[in-house]
Amino acid sequence: MSINEKEFNSLFMPKKNTVSQSQKNESKKENEIKEVNSEALTKLKTTLFKLKNNKQDVSLKELRDSKEKNS
Repeated sequence: MSINEKEFNSLFMPKKNTVSQSQKNESKKENEIKEVNSEALTKLKTTLFKLKNNKQDVSLKELRDSKEKNS
């Protein structure tokens, strides 16, 4: 029984499809995580910006001033 060179080499070479498929899956997962993180960061920045610019927000200085006036 003889084995040809291609079969012989295939015994020692990793299967390209398996490696590339797992790399594709990892890359896809990483990209999904980056996208979710980016969206979350954008929402946080937007919320922080709104809070900073909210006119109903009372600063510490204003609280101190009102305490002094009431005393």
